[in-house]
Amino acid sequence: MKLSDYAKNDNNKVFRALPYQHFANKSKLKTIDTLFQLYRKDANIIFKHIWKKFIKSKTVITQRENIKELKTTLSERYKYTIFTYLVYPTYISYLELAKDYIKNLITNSKLDTETKLILYVLNKRALWLNPPDEINIKIKKEDKEEIKTYKVDNQNKKLIKKLFHRYLKTNKLPKLKNTPLIIDNKTGELQQSKTSRKFKQWIRLSTHIKRQVIYIPVEETKYYNQRKGKDTNIFHIVKNELGTIEIKRVKEIQIKPQEEKETENIIALDFGLKSLFTTNKGDLFGRNFFEKIKDYANKIDKLQRNLQRQNKKPKQSKKYIKLNFKLKEYIKNEIRRIINRIVDLHKPSIIVVENLKNFLKEVINSFPKSVKIVLIRIGRKEIKKKLQELQQEYGIQIVEINPAYTSQTCNNCGYVDKENRKTQEQFECRLCGYKLNADVQASRNLIKRFDKRMLVYGKKQALKLQIEEFIANLQLERYKCLWSKARGLLTQNPYFKDYLSDSLLTRCIDGYS
Repeated sequence: MKLSDYAKNDNNKVFRALPYQHFANKSKLKTIDTLFQLYRKDANIIFKHIWKKFIKSKTVITQRENIKELKTTLSERYKYTIFTYLVYPTYISYLELAKDYIKNLITNSKLDTETKLILYVLNKRALWLNPPDEINIKIKKEDKEEIKTYKVDNQNKKLIKKLFHRYLKTNKLPKLKNTPLIIDNKTGELQQSKTSRKFKQWIRLSTHIKRQVIYIPVEETKYYNQRKGKDTNIFHIVKNELGTIEIKRVKEIQIKPQEEKETENIIALDFGLKSLFTTNKGDLFGRNFFEKIKDYANKIDKLQRNLQRQNKKPKQSKKYIKLNFKLKEYIKNEIRRIINRIVDLHKPSIIVVENLKNFLKEVINSFPKSVKIVLIRIGRKEIKKKLQELQQEYGIQIVEINPAYTSQTCNNCGYVDKENRKTQEQFECRLCGYKLNADVQASRNLIKRFDKRMLVYGKKQALKLQIEEFIANLQLERYKCLWSKARGLLTQNPYFKDYLSDSLLTRCIDGYS
């Protein structure tokens, strides 16, 4: 969770940083720029102090940590604002990521059940550096809870420490380089203008110089007013990649309760090359998305070649930086716009999406490397962020499903074959002749996997489960007529090589032939 977008959240509400328009002149922008540098410098000083204390004490630091004696460049007010809104949330977020990382390592290990249980609890309680000699764990037995004490031996202590140090090696400590400048009542204040006819609101901002303040004229944007919620006195001042100063105001937004419906409204989203999102209902959203990306890619590629001839690095070119910034903003805005459109149109209670781990990697090979990186990083990040917002604000359940072989599997009979997908857009089953748009077909297979609770962890397992489902389908009366054709296809299909000797499959073929 980034502080540039969220201040904090709880069970009933979320806090969003929404755009505010400002009219600061060059002199004030220069002062803000200096303030930015000092603010980020102090943020890193405070974070290093907190981290050293955590390593030394071997205990998670609380938000009540005393940093009074810590020397910083900015005032005491700024110091506590930086700690409260920036450093502490970043520190806690880093430790929460450690818990997720270590949990996955434990889950995928070959350790015995009891050792795993002990390590799970130590990890959940953040006892990586100071594991106790014994821990109490609540165990459920026949609808009753009982507390059982487990001994933590030296091997377990070494293991949990080793797992934590492995996390530190693979995940570097956060560097607070591109952080927002967060303003609260201690360091700034929104005031209503009494004398100016042109501007109705001002932010009275404390600067790095003692007893010197600046007044930044601001006004609400249309988007800010559209988002219903309660105004707060917290502002984020952000510097984008172009060096332009942007101001956002944090608004408290009440979570909308999910309406109770007799039946769940489930939609699935498939990501494709022809359209960005395709639903199981047959909608094709973002059909011009990749065409627009190609336009940007051609411009960036051409500019890169020119810079190369001039022996210049891309980062030295303002035009290149601006073009890349426009590309990123287009990706962000278009993804958010399309997802909002899908939600408005279908009002889903559950959204099933393909796993985002390999998102876009298979569909962007035609783009230059620089554009690939932007698409993968920004595209995947923005989709996750938007889906998380839907989950928080509207209670929409987001389910990720492994998409392996969904584009090659017939939604009608379950037959999986590379040759089923005739073209990028058209799907035609070689066995039953079922025809449909390829992306719509894939999204419907995602729904099927969700309905049947098919938990897929890799390609091999996905293929195995898909073939097992197909074999089960073969025993149904409605597919009798397909067996003469199936016999020839299955012997030629490499996917079925390891299954042709299976007695069930042989019995199915022989039984109907």
